[in-house]
Amino acid sequence: MSIKDPSKEKPERYGGADIKTIPLDPWHWDSLAYTGVVLLNDMEGLVGGELEVMDMEKKKGMRLLESGKYRKGVHSSVVGYDSPGKMILAQGSEILHHVTPVTSTHRR
Repeated sequence: MSIKDPSKEKPERYGGADIKTIPLDPWHWDSLAYTGVVLLNDMEGLVGGELEVMDMEKKKGMRLLESGKYRKGVHSSVVGYDSPGKMILAQGSEILHHVTPVTSTHRR
């Protein structure tokens, strides 16, 4: 009888979903009034990892997501980081937001 080492397993699916499409940062709002994000690395060559914000009141945005009628770019906007060292300051407790999945193999 052999015992599998779970750290060496690489599941392809989780709960019926392709593991590459599961958001690590689902849509949410923060428990703190204000949030600051500082970009430390150059994003050139990186696909994903963008801050996406819902263009409406947070609870209305959650209802839209739950209804399945949400469309990226129609109901949301991507906030640009511009360059390393820039800071995004937001009222995170009032803005429905998430970070898009990183889909490239670019190393930071």
